[in-house]
Amino acid sequence: MREEFIELLKKLDIVSYKVSEELPFSNSNIPMYIKNVKYIYVDNDISTIETLVPIMSGVNVEVDIQTIRIYLSNDAKKLPPDYSSTVSLIRDTKESITGNYYKRECVIETSFENDISLTTFEFKFYKIKD
Repeated sequence: MREEFIELLKKLDIVSYKVSEELPFSNSNIPMYIKNVKYIYVDNDISTIETLVPIMSGVNVEVDIQTIRIYLSNDAKKLPPDYSSTVSLIRDTKESITGNYYKRECVIETSFENDISLTTFEFKFYKIKD
């Protein structure tokens, strides 16, 4: 899923940011998105299984939830002119991810670290486990 997100992001009409193929965290204590602003970093996806419908016979209906985070950072004092459109484009990539997902979510949060504005996208994709 991570590779699919990276390929989709590279195809978008994003002017002020570059898509990195590196993971957002390095061996140092400083995340890559803090060291390199105006880059888009895609983290590894995480899969969790939850019971959707418990059944008395013991064969529960389970949901497979794929979670992936994308990080976008800039100078907090001056946002690029295409910041809002970039956020919308990244958010909308959830509709282009392939798979038999019955629910697709994206939660966007913005935080500040020193002079850096960090926008974090948390995508969740839900499908019934086979």
